Amino acid sequence: MIYKLLADPNEIPKYWPEVGRIEITNQSPLRYKMVSSEGSGTMEVVSAEPPRHIVTKSLEHSMGLDGMWDTTVTATPTGSRIDHKSVMQFHNPLLRTMAIFMDAHAEEMKTLTAIKRYAESH
Repeated sequence: MIYKLLADPNEIPKYWPEVGRIEITNQSPLRYKMVSSEGSGTMEVVSAEPPRHIVTKSLEHSMGLDGMWDTTVTATPTGSRIDHKSVMQFHNPLLRTMAIFMDAHAEEMKTLTAIKRYAESH
């Protein structure tokens, strides 16, 4: 279940309410647009090894940043463990300066906590 939540773009709005809808723009490689009230962002699945590992990257270079998310799901005696690594590159000098004051870890934990909460309730 956890891998499906992470690997199927149509599952994203279920645990990330800020994302209003998903638009699949390409099947191979899988590309999708996440649309929210704050804007949109296009993602691509770089590699997928179900039911354990998925790597996605941002294709929205116009905003001056790129990102890659590497996620591994491991079965445990009590459920699943998610190991997650994100790498962000800020090409816009203003965003690079603002990034100093951002708490990226807190944002990642917010998303992972939302996934946990959704999975436990279903």
